[in-house]
Amino acid sequence: MPPDKPLETNTDSASLRRHRSALPSAKDMMARVLLLAFVVLAFSGCLAPSKVRFVDVPARARKPTVTAVKAMGDELHITVGQDGGVVFIAGFKAQVIQGDVYLSAVSISSVVHATEFIVDLSGPKFPRDWRQRIYWIQGDSISSPINPMVEHFREVERSKIVLP
Repeated sequence: MPPDKPLETNTDSASLRRHRSALPSAKDMMARVLLLAFVVLAFSGCLAPSKVRFVDVPARARKPTVTAVKAMGDELHITVGQDGGVVFIAGFKAQVIQGDVYLSAVSISSVVHATEFIVDLSGPKFPRDWRQRIYWIQGDSISSPINPMVEHFREVERSKIVLP
């Protein structure tokens, strides 16, 4: 048997060109990135519907309980009874949806001893007449985000906050 020969490496320029041509060029990579970005943006439009439906519902009993809501200047003071249960209110989030102000509780499972929270509504994104346009978010859902055969919408269940 002949002794094993060392492997020969082909380093001629034609061989190197063939190997380089197997790699995508910068132009091809840019086209792939743009295509991927287009697909992601198109799909995200399905997940974030532009239509919002509002359903007025009666205020629900909450645990922990909101015991008082009052306006002082451009601030909303919310008093809660942290009842020692499993869920505690850590704060409130205010957002503007179609010109009205909506509040939702930020809940956590760690013990919170605070009983009064202040929501600042003085920013430019909040309407000046927010006292007449303020709601609790009781529920927030999106219709079948991946089914292209149905109308996509966001449904917000809300209850009016009546300030003294």
